[in-house]
Amino acid sequence: MNRPALTLIGTAMCWAAIWWPFRWLLERGLSSAQANTLAFAFGAVGALIWSRGRLPAFLRDPRLLVMALASAICNLGYNAAATHAPVMKVVLLLYTAPLWTVPLAWWLLHERPGLRGCVALALCSGGALLMLWHPALGYPWPATPWEWVALLAGLSLAVYNVLIRALPHGDERPRVALIFLVELVLAAGWLLAEGEMPAPDAAPLGMAAFVGLAMLGIIVAMQWGLQRLPANLAAMLMSTELVFAALFSWWWAGEAMGVREIAGALLVASAALVSAWQPAPAAVSDAA
Repeated sequence: MNRPALTLIGTAMCWAAIWWPFRWLLERGLSSAQANTLAFAFGAVGALIWSRGRLPAFLRDPRLLVMALASAICNLGYNAAATHAPVMKVVLLLYTAPLWTVPLAWWLLHERPGLRGCVALALCSGGALLMLWHPALGYPWPATPWEWVALLAGLSLAVYNVLIRALPHGDERPRVALIFLVELVLAAGWLLAEGEMPAPDAAPLGMAAFVGLAMLGIIVAMQWGLQRLPANLAAMLMSTELVFAALFSWWWAGEAMGVREIAGALLVASAALVSAWQPAPAAVSDAA
């Protein structure tokens, strides 16, 4: 497997574990809004230092601002939902992103899904229907507000995956700085709406700094990988987070999935395998 693919799998593993520090911060008196604001503030400072204060010319190309907004909504939504809801349910809903990535990539990038893409889309759709099935209603529907947030994060992830491929390659540092600034603005707006801003102790402040800088590294690595792989394949490779999230949520939070969630996870994981599979190249004959 090539380096961009391995990089995306590595970032998926990191995202699968990022919920734990936010739950740790919640247990120590910081709300999700305050924890995310502090983390993104540290990340924004690091990103601006790394980019030497430069930002991309998003006024000339509004797609840059849309990309940053999509990334910010995805990251903030995922962090908040995984803090308050079962981790595996949130991750499974987040990685229904291929439902949106396939049509968006076809529309914006002219990447036709082909047979494998259609099969992967069908498997992912089946997994989403199983995960969202509401026994009391008799049809698939998010059961809590945090499930809606996770779905919104999945849609935002799809928009980000496609736009990062649509935009011309350039210096990644100003783009990452813009992403963190937008994330900070959204998180700070949420914090102001809550109106609760207790002063954090040294340990939670240090953890927030660690998480913010860790997210900076993850996003840098993810951007590098996304720019070098087709959008459909990238979305499926990143869905390996399902495996890591199942392990971490069982190990650290004692969470277990029901039969319906397991079936949905298997369908989404199968979609990733179908999309990532590449036929072996035909052998070149030496006969003249």
